[in-house]
Amino acid sequence: SFHAIGREVTRHRVLYDVARAIPTLSTPEGMAERMLSETPLLAPADWTSIALFGEAESEVVALEVVGLTGGPRTRLQMSFADYGFDESLAAGRVELLENLKEAEGLAPFLARHVEEGMRSSLTVPLHFGDEVLGCLHFGSEKPAAFSNQHVLDAREAARQIALALKQIRLRQAVDSSEASFRSVAANADGLVIVGMDGRVLFANPAAEQLFDQPSGGMLEKPFVHEIEPGKSCEIPVVSSQGPEGIAEIRTVLTEWAGEPALIASLRDVTEQRRLETNLLQAQKMAVVGRLAGA
Repeated sequence: SFHAIGREVTRHRVLYDVARAIPTLSTPEGMAERMLSETPLLAPADWTSIALFGEAESEVVALEVVGLTGGPRTRLQMSFADYGFDESLAAGRVELLENLKEAEGLAPFLARHVEEGMRSSLTVPLHFGDEVLGCLHFGSEKPAAFSNQHVLDAREAARQIALALKQIRLRQAVDSSEASFRSVAANADGLVIVGMDGRVLFANPAAEQLFDQPSGGMLEKPFVHEIEPGKSCEIPVVSSQGPEGIAEIRTVLTEWAGEPALIASLRDVTEQRRLETNLLQAQKMAVVGRLAGA
């Protein structure tokens, strides 16, 4: 004879899959869709939804999987109050309602689902620090459908989802900042970003023109001049279209793609230096003239 010991591993696999999927998610909506394919396995739910709260109360996107009909459906222009539990969610508390038919003052979201047959409800906030990013909701046709273990699993899934959502929003903010930077840099004086290994990571059109390079011709190549953060100097620039010129270069330490780098701003001072030289020469001639006439 033999003895076998079994253990229910579904919820552990789901939580593992949720955590593993985080680096692959790129948009909040895509994250919600991906998570909704996993989280229904954590609780006996006929309805599962994820609400993503925006900065304004009207900016709520709710994605929901309905067990009776299948497939996600999207609702826009909801409000924070539509889910109810404003104070509870803000405080990071779970709301478990075991008999919706006996509950009073239900928020619009739950009131509509009671009419559709929902009898118990579990709402867990997507909490990151002091910020409420949204909520994860499970609903069942059966009263008292959710156990303490379901609550614990839902909280862990919500923690993972909140982390994914925060990372996605941070990446989007970085991408937006970089896009703004590129837009400004494209129309600025010469601008070159150089990695700590000396390779050019970015060069705007003005810098490429200054060094007589085609578009993208400077990227990944060593920068031809030695630069140090906090220092400025003048460097020669040679153009095939004309005589050698002069550029003033100022360098500061920055960060590019999460790594330290040097940002060098370049200004063509060729004409300015030519005028200064002519003025100095004229002043010298004037002095010579005065001495000759003395």
